Amino acid sequence: MEKANRIKRHLIHTIHKGIVRFWIRPIETLIEPYLYTNNLLGYKRLLVDFLTWFTNLGRVIVLDLRVQVKQLLGEEWNIIYIGNGASIEAISSIFFPLPPKVVEMKRASLWQIKTLIENSIQKKDIVICELNKSIKFPQFSRYLFFTMPVWIKQKINNIERPIDHILADMNQTMRRRIRQLEKQDFSYFFSIDPNDFDRFFHTMYLPYIKSRFYGKGIVLQNYESLYQVFQRGGLLIVKQGQDEVCGMLCDIIGNTCRAWQMGVKNGDFDLVKKGSLVALWWSMLDWARLQKARQFDLGATRALISDGPFNFKRQWGTKIYPDRGVYSQWTFICRELPLKMLQFLNERGIITEVDGKNYQLYIINPTEDAENFDFSPLLNTAAFNGLNGIVALNEYNFNRIIPI
Repeated sequence: MEKANRIKRHLIHTIHKGIVRFWIRPIETLIEPYLYTNNLLGYKRLLVDFLTWFTNLGRVIVLDLRVQVKQLLGEEWNIIYIGNGASIEAISSIFFPLPPKVVEMKRASLWQIKTLIENSIQKKDIVICELNKSIKFPQFSRYLFFTMPVWIKQKINNIERPIDHILADMNQTMRRRIRQLEKQDFSYFFSIDPNDFDRFFHTMYLPYIKSRFYGKGIVLQNYESLYQVFQRGGLLIVKQGQDEVCGMLCDIIGNTCRAWQMGVKNGDFDLVKKGSLVALWWSMLDWARLQKARQFDLGATRALISDGPFNFKRQWGTKIYPDRGVYSQWTFICRELPLKMLQFLNERGIITEVDGKNYQLYIINPTEDAENFDFSPLLNTAAFNGLNGIVALNEYNFNRIIPI
C-alpha cells in the first residue's frame, strides 16, 4: 500500500512538473510583455486574454485541485484558510495584530470548497480563500464578501515630462529628501557584469530581505530566478563615495522600466536612514528617463495602505494598478464580523480590486447609517493614495462603489 502511494505521488509530481514546464512556463514567457502593455486592442487583447485563461487552467490543475485547509487561531478572532498555502505568513501578519496559532486541518478537493465555505459560514467562522482568480464564488456575495489582491503595482506615469513636473507630484517630504542627496555624494552605475550580480545577491539582497521582511510573507527568491531577471535587464548599483551601498535589479519592457528585487549592503538599516533607498529610487528614475521609458514601475507591494513600502512609494506620486503577473487572490467571506476585527481591518487600510481598478475598502459598523454615511474624508484618503475611490460594505448586503 505504501509503495503504491509513493508511486502515485511520484506520478502526480511528474505530471505537475510537465504541466509547468511545457504548458504554463512557455505561455507565461510568450504573453509577459503584453501583460504590461496598456494599449492592446482587438484580436491581440482577445488572444492575450485567452492565453491567460489557458495558463490559469494549468495553474488550477497544479495548485488548486487539492488545497490546504488551516485554522488560524488569534487572541480575538479565528480564520479558516483555504488555499495552496503560499501566503499563510502574509495573511497572518495582515489579518491579525499578533501571529496566530496555525492548526492543520484535512485537505480538500476543489469541488469540496463550496460546501466547506458554507459549513464554515454557518458556524460563523471567517473564511479566507487563496485561489486562482478564475475560481469565482458569486453565491457568497450576499454575505460580507470582498477580494484582496495578493500584490499591487505602484507606478509613476509619463516620466518623459520635465523633471520639475514629476517632482511636483511627489509629496513635500520626498522632494526635500531628494534635494538633500546632492550633499551626500551619491552616484550610480548600471551593470550587466555577472560578478556584480553575484556580489549584489550575497551581500545586499539576501541580508536585506532577511533582516527587513522576515515573518511578513516575503518569499526569498533563489539565485537562479534572480539571475534570469538580471539577464533580461541588468543591475543598478548606488555608491556613496567609493562604497557600494545598495542595488536594484531592473529591466525595460515596452515603454516601462520595471524595478524588481533590491538590496542594501549587509542589510544595514542605518544606510536606509541615511538616504540610500531614496538615492536608489531617484537613480532608477533617472536611468529610466535616459532609456526613453514613459512609465516607471516601482514594483509590487502589499494591497495595504498602512504598509511601509506602500507608503514610501506613494510619496513618489505613484498611481496604483493591478499586478497582472499575479494569478491568485484572497477572497474574504463571513456572516458576522467581530467589532474589533472590523476596526482593525479599517485601520489597516485594505485595498480591494473591482473590474481591474483598485479601491480602498471600508467596512461600515452595523450601528452606522450606511445610506447617509459621509464618505468625503475616505475619498480624500483614497485620492491621496492613488486609488480609484471607495468600496463600502457591511453585514446587511450594503455594497457600494464610490468613485473619486
